[in-house]
Amino acid sequence: MDGDIEIGDIPNILKLLGEVYDDPRDALAEFITNSIDAKATKIMIEINKNKKNPYVLISDNGIGMTENDLERIAKNIGLSIKRGMNDTVGEKGIGILGYRNIGESLKIISKTRLSTPYSLTIESGHFRIEKDTLESVGTNVYIYKIDTKSRLISQGKLTEYFKEKFRQYLSKATIELTVSDGKRSVKVMPEIYKGEPFPTFEQKTDYGIVTFSLFILPPRWDRAAHISVYRKGVLVTDELDQMAEFD
Repeated sequence: MDGDIEIGDIPNILKLLGEVYDDPRDALAEFITNSIDAKATKIMIEINKNKKNPYVLISDNGIGMTENDLERIAKNIGLSIKRGMNDTVGEKGIGILGYRNIGESLKIISKTRLSTPYSLTIESGHFRIEKDTLESVGTNVYIYKIDTKSRLISQGKLTEYFKEKFRQYLSKATIELTVSDGKRSVKVMPEIYKGEPFPTFEQKTDYGIVTFSLFILPPRWDRAAHISVYRKGVLVTDELDQMAEFD
Protein backbone atom coordinates (compact mmCIF):
# COMPACT_ATOMS: atom_id res chain seq x y z
CA MET A 1 0.00 0.00 0.00
CA ASP A 2 1.22 3.46 -0.77
CA GLY A 3 -0.21 6.95 -0.68
CA ASP A 4 0.33 10.57 0.34
CA ILE A 5 1.32 11.35 3.90
CA GLU A 6 -1.55 12.93 5.84
CA ILE A 7 -0.90 15.63 8.42
CA GLY A 8 -3.19 15.32 11.41
CA ASP A 9 -2.37 18.52 13.29
CA ILE A 10 -1.73 21.18 10.65
CA PRO A 11 -1.69 24.16 13.07
CA ASN A 12 1.03 22.50 15.15
CA ILE A 13 3.10 21.57 12.08
CA LEU A 14 2.87 25.16 10.79
CA LYS A 15 3.94 26.42 14.21
CA LEU A 16 6.99 24.16 14.21
CA LEU A 17 7.92 25.14 10.66
CA GLY A 18 7.65 28.80 11.59
CA GLU A 19 10.16 28.32 14.40
CA VAL A 20 13.06 27.27 12.17
CA TYR A 21 14.74 30.63 12.79
CA ASP A 22 17.17 30.78 15.71
CA ASP A 23 16.82 34.57 15.82
CA PRO A 24 13.36 36.17 15.39
CA ARG A 25 15.03 39.02 13.51
CA ASP A 26 15.82 36.50 10.75
CA ALA A 27 12.07 36.16 10.20
CA LEU A 28 11.71 39.92 9.78
CA ALA A 29 14.67 39.90 7.40
CA GLU A 30 12.79 37.39 5.25
CA PHE A 31 9.90 39.84 4.86
CA ILE A 32 12.36 42.61 3.99
CA THR A 33 13.93 40.45 1.27
CA ASN A 34 10.40 39.87 -0.05
CA SER A 35 10.01 43.65 -0.24
CA ILE A 36 13.32 43.92 -2.10
CA ASP A 37 12.13 41.23 -4.53
CA ALA A 38 9.02 43.36 -5.05
CA LYS A 39 11.25 46.26 -6.20
CA ALA A 40 10.65 48.32 -3.07
CA THR A 41 12.90 51.32 -2.49
CA LYS A 42 11.45 52.35 0.88
CA ILE A 43 10.82 49.84 3.67
CA MET A 44 9.62 50.72 7.15
CA ILE A 45 9.50 48.55 10.27
CA GLU A 46 7.16 49.75 13.01
CA ILE A 47 7.16 48.20 16.50
CA ASN A 48 4.02 48.69 18.58
CA LYS A 49 4.16 47.11 22.04
CA ASN A 50 0.80 48.44 23.19
CA LYS A 51 -0.52 45.87 25.68
CA LYS A 52 -3.96 45.68 24.06
CA ASN A 53 -2.78 44.96 20.52
CA PRO A 54 1.02 44.59 20.18
CA TYR A 55 2.28 44.15 16.61
CA VAL A 56 5.13 44.60 14.16
CA LEU A 57 4.45 46.21 10.78
CA ILE A 58 6.64 45.82 7.69
CA SER A 59 5.55 48.36 5.08
CA ASP A 60 6.97 48.87 1.59
CA ASN A 61 6.39 50.75 -1.66
CA GLY A 62 6.99 47.74 -3.90
CA ILE A 63 4.88 46.58 -6.84
CA GLY A 64 2.34 44.90 -4.56
CA MET A 65 0.34 41.69 -4.93
CA THR A 66 -3.03 40.78 -6.39
CA GLU A 67 -5.75 38.59 -4.89
CA ASN A 68 -4.37 35.65 -6.91
CA ASP A 69 -0.85 36.29 -5.60
CA LEU A 70 -2.08 36.19 -2.00
CA GLU A 71 -4.01 32.99 -2.65
CA ARG A 72 -0.91 31.40 -4.16
CA ILE A 73 1.08 32.30 -1.05
CA ALA A 74 -1.48 30.71 1.25
CA LYS A 75 -1.79 27.52 -0.80
CA ASN A 76 1.86 26.97 -1.67
CA ILE A 77 3.78 27.35 1.58
CA GLY A 78 7.01 25.45 1.15
CA LEU A 79 6.72 25.60 -2.65
CA SER A 80 8.11 29.10 -3.05
CA ILE A 81 7.39 30.77 -6.38
CA LYS A 82 10.90 32.23 -6.08
CA ARG A 83 12.57 28.82 -6.28
CA GLY A 84 14.97 28.82 -9.20
CA MET A 85 14.56 32.52 -9.95
CA ASN A 86 17.94 34.24 -10.15
CA ASP A 87 16.73 37.78 -9.56
CA THR A 88 15.30 37.19 -6.08
CA VAL A 89 16.97 37.26 -2.68
CA GLY A 90 14.35 35.58 -0.45
CA GLU A 91 15.89 32.68 1.41
CA LYS A 92 13.23 30.14 2.41
CA GLY A 93 10.05 28.85 0.79
CA ILE A 94 8.45 28.72 4.22
CA GLY A 95 9.64 32.21 5.08
CA ILE A 96 6.12 33.56 5.55
CA LEU A 97 5.65 31.18 8.49
CA GLY A 98 8.53 32.86 10.29
CA TYR A 99 5.95 35.21 11.81
CA ARG A 100 5.35 32.47 14.41
CA ASN A 101 8.75 33.33 15.89
CA ILE A 102 7.42 36.80 16.60
CA GLY A 103 3.64 36.67 17.01
CA GLU A 104 0.52 34.56 16.72
CA SER A 105 -1.21 35.82 13.57
CA LEU A 106 -0.31 37.44 10.26
CA LYS A 107 -2.12 39.87 8.00
CA ILE A 108 -0.79 40.97 4.60
CA ILE A 109 -2.52 43.88 2.86
CA SER A 110 -1.36 44.60 -0.67
CA LYS A 111 -2.23 46.69 -3.70
CA THR A 112 -0.81 46.76 -7.23
CA ARG A 113 -1.01 49.63 -9.68
CA LEU A 114 -3.94 48.07 -11.53
CA SER A 115 -5.75 46.08 -8.82
CA THR A 116 -7.83 46.88 -5.77
CA PRO A 117 -6.27 46.07 -2.37
CA TYR A 118 -6.78 42.65 -0.82
CA SER A 119 -5.64 41.15 2.46
CA LEU A 120 -4.51 37.68 3.49
CA THR A 121 -4.94 36.69 7.14
CA ILE A 122 -3.27 33.54 8.53
CA GLU A 123 -3.95 32.22 12.02
CA SER A 124 -4.10 28.75 13.59
CA GLY A 125 -3.67 26.93 10.30
CA HIS A 126 -6.46 28.81 8.51
CA PHE A 127 -6.34 31.63 6.00
CA ARG A 128 -8.81 34.24 4.81
CA ILE A 129 -8.61 36.53 1.77
CA GLU A 130 -10.89 39.54 1.45
CA LYS A 131 -11.04 43.05 0.03
CA ASP A 132 -9.28 45.61 2.15
CA THR A 133 -8.14 49.23 2.15
CA LEU A 134 -4.71 50.53 1.16
CA GLU A 135 -4.27 53.90 -0.51
CA SER A 136 -0.88 53.51 -2.17
CA VAL A 137 0.75 50.73 -4.18
CA GLY A 138 2.77 48.39 -2.00
CA THR A 139 2.42 45.91 0.83
CA ASN A 140 1.80 46.12 4.57
CA VAL A 141 2.59 43.05 6.66
CA TYR A 142 1.21 42.97 10.20
CA ILE A 143 2.38 40.41 12.77
CA TYR A 144 -0.03 40.53 15.70
CA LYS A 145 0.22 39.42 19.33
CA ILE A 146 4.00 39.76 19.45
CA ASP A 147 6.07 38.95 22.51
CA THR A 148 6.37 42.36 24.17
CA LYS A 149 9.18 41.09 26.42
CA SER A 150 11.50 40.16 23.55
CA ARG A 151 14.65 42.27 23.74
CA LEU A 152 15.57 41.44 20.14
CA ILE A 153 12.37 42.98 18.77
CA SER A 154 13.33 46.52 19.71
CA GLN A 155 14.40 49.57 17.74
CA GLY A 156 18.01 49.35 18.85
CA LYS A 157 18.47 45.61 18.29
CA LEU A 158 16.73 45.66 14.90
CA THR A 159 18.74 48.66 13.69
CA GLU A 160 21.98 46.99 14.77
CA TYR A 161 21.03 43.75 13.01
CA PHE A 162 19.73 45.28 9.76
CA LYS A 163 22.75 47.55 9.20
CA GLU A 164 24.91 44.45 8.78
CA LYS A 165 22.34 42.10 7.26
CA PHE A 166 21.50 44.49 4.41
CA ARG A 167 24.81 46.38 4.31
CA GLN A 168 25.29 46.13 0.56
CA TYR A 169 21.81 47.38 -0.32
CA LEU A 170 22.12 50.21 2.21
CA SER A 171 25.63 51.14 1.02
CA LYS A 172 24.45 51.45 -2.58
CA ALA A 173 21.31 53.34 -1.48
CA THR A 174 19.22 50.70 -3.25
CA ILE A 175 16.77 50.75 -0.35
CA GLU A 176 15.90 53.16 2.43
CA LEU A 177 15.18 51.23 5.61
CA THR A 178 13.74 52.80 8.76
CA VAL A 179 12.76 51.39 12.14
CA SER A 180 10.11 53.11 14.27
CA ASP A 181 9.06 52.43 17.85
CA GLY A 182 6.07 54.76 17.71
CA LYS A 183 7.99 57.65 19.25
CA ARG A 184 10.76 58.19 16.72
CA SER A 185 12.01 56.73 13.47
CA VAL A 186 15.64 55.76 12.90
CA LYS A 187 17.13 55.42 9.44
CA VAL A 188 19.29 52.31 9.23
CA MET A 189 22.80 53.18 8.05
CA PRO A 190 25.13 50.53 6.61
CA GLU A 191 27.78 48.85 8.72
CA ILE A 192 31.14 50.52 8.16
CA TYR A 193 34.10 48.17 7.86
CA LYS A 194 37.29 49.18 9.63
CA GLY A 195 40.72 48.98 8.07
CA GLU A 196 42.38 49.90 4.78
CA PRO A 197 40.25 48.87 1.77
CA PHE A 198 41.70 47.04 -1.20
CA PRO A 199 40.15 47.64 -4.63
CA THR A 200 37.00 45.57 -5.11
CA PHE A 201 37.28 42.86 -7.73
CA GLU A 202 34.99 40.20 -9.20
CA GLN A 203 35.40 36.59 -10.22
CA LYS A 204 33.08 34.70 -12.55
CA THR A 205 32.16 31.20 -11.34
CA ASP A 206 29.73 28.43 -12.29
CA TYR A 207 27.40 29.82 -9.60
CA GLY A 208 27.47 33.44 -10.72
CA ILE A 209 29.75 36.42 -10.12
CA VAL A 210 31.56 36.57 -6.79
CA THR A 211 32.52 40.05 -5.58
CA PHE A 212 35.36 40.41 -3.08
CA SER A 213 35.71 43.35 -0.70
CA LEU A 214 38.93 43.20 1.32
CA PHE A 215 40.00 45.32 4.30
CA ILE A 216 43.36 45.13 6.05
CA LEU A 217 43.24 45.71 9.79
CA PRO A 218 46.08 47.40 11.69
CA PRO A 219 48.10 45.33 14.19
CA ARG A 220 46.55 44.61 17.61
CA TRP A 221 43.01 45.29 16.38
CA ASP A 222 40.36 44.62 19.02
CA ARG A 223 38.54 42.07 16.88
CA ALA A 224 39.91 38.97 15.18
CA ALA A 225 39.89 39.01 11.39
CA HIS A 226 36.90 37.26 9.84
CA ILE A 227 35.17 36.67 6.52
CA SER A 228 31.51 37.58 5.96
CA VAL A 229 29.50 36.04 3.14
CA TYR A 230 26.62 37.78 1.37
CA ARG A 231 24.20 36.36 -1.21
CA LYS A 232 22.72 38.94 -3.56
CA GLY A 233 23.38 41.67 -1.02
CA VAL A 234 21.98 39.87 2.04
CA LEU A 235 24.25 38.60 4.83
CA VAL A 236 24.41 34.81 5.06
CA THR A 237 27.07 34.48 7.76
CA ASP A 238 29.38 36.90 9.51
CA GLU A 239 31.93 34.17 10.24
CA LEU A 240 32.72 31.86 7.33
CA ASP A 241 34.72 29.50 9.53
CA GLN A 242 31.63 28.89 11.68
CA MET A 243 29.82 27.13 8.82
CA ALA A 244 29.73 23.34 9.12
CA GLU A 245 31.15 22.94 5.61
CA PHE A 246 34.43 24.51 6.80
CA ASP A 247 34.92 22.43 9.95
